Amino acid sequence: VYRDGPYPTHLLEMGVRGYITRDCSQDELVLALRKAGRGERYLGDEVARGMVLGRYEADKAPISTLTARELSVMVMVAQGHDRATISEKLCVSPKTVSTYRTRVLRKLGATSDVELTHLSLRHGLIAPVQEDGGAAL
Repeated sequence: VYRDGPYPTHLLEMGVRGYITRDCSQDELVLALRKAGRGERYLGDEVARGMVLGRYEADKAPISTLTARELSVMVMVAQGHDRATISEKLCVSPKTVSTYRTRVLRKLGATSDVELTHLSLRHGLIAPVQEDGGAAL
């Protein structure tokens, strides 16, 4: 879904073999699946372009300085999960979740969960929720 921002980068760092967008062609999907099946990595053109350009704009995007775990905590906070839920999902203590949250706030210069939510929306880490409860695409 996300062509740029930290999401594709963090997924690749976590070991994902391929990353394409929802609107890729059928041929590209088949190519990506074949390469991933052979153990090779595959990036869609738009994703690769976004990642390369993102490296040059890293100073403008402090979110790119977050570790994968910090990013996970940020997304879960932005989605409205409480500390206990995040703790359970990530298999860490609630105090560790608080530590990650504090680091994220400090790195991004944010002061509240609301600001983290706005940053998550701006960088495409979460999708806005529509009135009917579904996510906007």
